[in-house]
Amino acid sequence: GLVQYAPVTIALQVLFSASAPIGFFATVTAYILASVDEILSPLPGGIGNLEATIALLLPSQDVLGPLIAFRFVYFFAPLGLGLVVLAATELWGRVGVSR
Repeated sequence: GLVQYAPVTIALQVLFSASAPIGFFATVTAYILASVDEILSPLPGGIGNLEATIALLLPSQDVLGPLIAFRFVYFFAPLGLGLVVLAATELWGRVGVSR
């Protein structure tokens, strides 16, 4: 719901504002429509739908760089954090078991 969309659109807005003056309402609208497109698409995981839909809805803006940065922030940063937490809990569990 709204709780999920708010942080994502804020992150997109921050990334977009670094390269082009895009209004927050335009960012929210583009992201929500891109999310609907991802749900309706037969592509696995909606690969490329988000980028294509946003580029279509905001054609006069430079959105490719911010979208690549968004993919990194949205997918790879949590993955890295999750790997660190997993490693820490595994290490903690092994240290606790050996005592």
